[in-house]
Amino acid sequence: MSAIAIDPINPSRESLWARLEEMNRFSWCRKHEYKQLRALFFDGEVAEYPKEFITDVELFWSPKQGTEHWQAVIEGRKAYIDYEGKRCVVESRAEDFIKKSVDFLLQCDHQYSGMSIEQQLALQDYLGLECRNLRHDRIYFETWLAQVELWLKGEAVGEVELPGMYDCVATHRVAFAYGLLNAAPLVMREGRFVALERDSPWGRGREKDMQFFLTSLSKILLKKYRPPKGLKCDLTPRIQFVERLRADLETGQAPLLFQQVWQLTKEKKKK
Repeated sequence: MSAIAIDPINPSRESLWARLEEMNRFSWCRKHEYKQLRALFFDGEVAEYPKEFITDVELFWSPKQGTEHWQAVIEGRKAYIDYEGKRCVVESRAEDFIKKSVDFLLQCDHQYSGMSIEQQLALQDYLGLECRNLRHDRIYFETWLAQVELWLKGEAVGEVELPGMYDCVATHRVAFAYGLLNAAPLVMREGRFVALERDSPWGRGREKDMQFFLTSLSKILLKKYRPPKGLKCDLTPRIQFVERLRADLETGQAPLLFQQVWQLTKEKKKK
């Protein structure tokens, strides 16, 4: 656990950078690369033709946010210098950049780099969920499940995401997550998930993991929710989120597969 104090509602960029340093996240950097990342993080400064280690996080680490800034970044990614030293502009480079950015956006809560939930959702709307990698829909759903469950426990996914935050981006992606599960080529047969498509990313053994994760969340929802001790923020969002998911399950608003897992979990608890 980090020794850096992080405000659970509005963390300072200084504290977030100190945490990244404490976690040794820059061990791979050369001095000039470290300086470039720091300039991006605190000032939003980027070279005209930045390297990939900058463009990978450019939209997420910069304190500059908003549609004008995002459009300027995307326009900038169209250009590059070829092997003859000439400036070239290729429209498809922007499309590739957008797809890569949406993929990263949906697989992490970027509060750790100073990007608020509101900014993440605004960027999501701006880039468009239709630009996501459809082959990663299962990964996006599993990320949502993990973020929700760990946030309710006062924890976070992996090392980089922030534990103990007032809110998490996953609580604002419920409709998106439900849509992913509703569209998944899975069915419940004799109490087990079965993949309908042999080569689907949702199959090949992953359907077992999916059912396990949904069961784990269902177990939390079945009990009287007790927020973890030691959280330094209002617990209301967690309590309200649990109540919302329970209501969705009881009223049939949640995806059918989730409802079926919920019912199975309830039945096993009674035995």
